[in-house]
This record gives sequence, C-alpha cells and structure tokens, in this order.
Amino acid sequence: MRQFAHKDDTSRNVYFGGRLGAAYKELTCKFGLMKIRREARKPGSMPWIKGGPRPEQLVSDARTAARQYASRTVRPWAGL
Repeated sequence: MRQFAHKDDTSRNVYFGGRLGAAYKELTCKFGLMKIRREARKPGSMPWIKGGPRPEQLVSDARTAARQYASRTVRPWAGL
C-alpha cells in the first residue's frame, strides 16, 4: 500500500493498494536507485530540491547549541 501525505507529513485520503500499489512502490524504488547511481558516476549532477525558508541562526548560536548538546551526550567509554 502506498499512501500520500502533505508536506507536514499529515496523511491524505488517497492511497494505492494491491497490484497498483506494488507497481508504484517498485517504480519509486527503481527511480531512487537510479538517482543514487547517477550521482555516484557524476558527483554533483543531481539537483537538490530546496525546502522553504529556514529561520536564520547565527554561527555563534549554532556553536553554543552544539556544545550544549555534546555536554549532555552520554559517553560510556569516557571513563575507560
């Protein structure tokens, strides 16, 4: 079964099931694999679809957030 969704991942009331769903799933898997192979042969050849605008974040804010996250990370090997 293949069900469609909105950009925010809420499901739509449309789906494919049975043989049609299986055929559609095979097609999307083959298409994805084809893109990966093409990108491996020619790096940078596939365009990336960009999402909507992102909130701006200063570099210093990003570094501070990364440090705070790293200090919370559990490292069981640190005491060895």
